[in-house]
Amino acid sequence: MNLIGNFSRTISSLRRGDKKIKEAVPSIDYYDDKMLRHRPKTYVVEGNEYDIRAFANNSLEKVMFNKTTSLLPKGIFRLEFLKELHLTNCGLEEIPERIVSLKGTLSTLNLSNNKIRKIDAKMLCCLRQLSLLNISHNTIQVLPLELVFLRNLSVLDVSFNFISRIPFTIGLLNKLRVLNLSHNILQYFPQSILSPPLMAIKLQRLRLDSLDLSGNNPVSSFRETGTSLETSKPPSLLQLASRMTIRATFALKMIQEWLPYTVYDYLQENSCICSSCHGPSVASDSIITSLSGHYSLLSNTVVSDTSTLTLPVVSFICPVCRLK
Repeated sequence: MNLIGNFSRTISSLRRGDKKIKEAVPSIDYYDDKMLRHRPKTYVVEGNEYDIRAFANNSLEKVMFNKTTSLLPKGIFRLEFLKELHLTNCGLEEIPERIVSLKGTLSTLNLSNNKIRKIDAKMLCCLRQLSLLNISHNTIQVLPLELVFLRNLSVLDVSFNFISRIPFTIGLLNKLRVLNLSHNILQYFPQSILSPPLMAIKLQRLRLDSLDLSGNNPVSSFRETGTSLETSKPPSLLQLASRMTIRATFALKMIQEWLPYTVYDYLQENSCICSSCHGPSVASDSIITSLSGHYSLLSNTVVSDTSTLTLPVVSFICPVCRLK
């Protein structure tokens, strides 16, 4: 009330001519700043009942929607200071495209308990300030290569999905500390993540505080792919083109923008680090390196269904190296 009273007296003195504009304007800005500080920083919505006018409050830093199946207000994506966005149990089948407008501030994104089928690569390329991404309890099948763009990511939760393999680019996230891969359909762990090749002098080993692998398929479900060297065939044009694409774009610019979807999907499914040439490529053959990997190299704490950590560690051979 004192702020409003002082502000009213300042306006009245301006009207009477008691104060000059240049003297009064800083005072007006001061009071406006004070009033802004008293606005709420968090807005929570449970269900479909919410006031759309609440998103005119540009000071919001945390917005939480739970069990909201109605159309999300566009005002969310215009908040200039939003740091945390929680959209849980909202029946989302895809990540909202307009979320990229929050690229300058958003550090926490929770999209758990929805029906999302894939992680949008464009989102990953833009939201580089993310430190926490929770996309658990969805229907995701592939973790995209573009995860490498999330250089500030420290917590990644993709539990309770249908992920069958881990992209080698996770090994480049040197700030990642918590990785939850539980209750997926993982059948192996890439050797290049446990013991990364020296692809660059500045490459740092991934070191986690916590790794959860519980609830995945047992070793008996894994089958070695590829054919023997005696019957191996020259690499296909698709394999060669994909190998060159991965090597040429190891900086991983937005390759989805200029590749056909069939080729892009092939890269996501088959990309690897070749254990022979130690370069990014596509897999032609796989070799079970160990039936109980040394996960202590990767994480301080590992949660699994057994004490022996039975997910196999797998190395890959690229199509060109197979012919050598």
